[in-house]
Amino acid sequence: MGQRLTQDQMVILSVLEPMKLWRTPYAELKYELVADFANQHFQVCMTGWDGSTRVHSILVHIVIRDNLVWLEEDLTDADIAEQLVQAGIARDRIVLGFQAPYKRGMYGFAQG
Repeated sequence: MGQRLTQDQMVILSVLEPMKLWRTPYAELKYELVADFANQHFQVCMTGWDGSTRVHSILVHIVIRDNLVWLEEDLTDADIAEQLVQAGIARDRIVLGFQAPYKRGMYGFAQG
């Protein structure tokens, strides 16, 4: 495993790990971090119950692919892409995968 890959993994975890401590007004809901190092997928999920309704939602999904960090989903107000930049991943290596390809460059991130 290359040094850059290891560094990217550690940066991603440092950004996502604090989200496990987020609180929700619903005691039955919790945030979970899922880290698949073999396939380079990292997710934060909200799971549990809202009364009698099952809740399972992927709030953040990041994939390391082709030496780029793909932010596939960000349903938070936390601006995960900017946190990744602040933590040390260059803008030109972050792809906003949830944006249409023609829009990605408008935000100053990689095209992918």
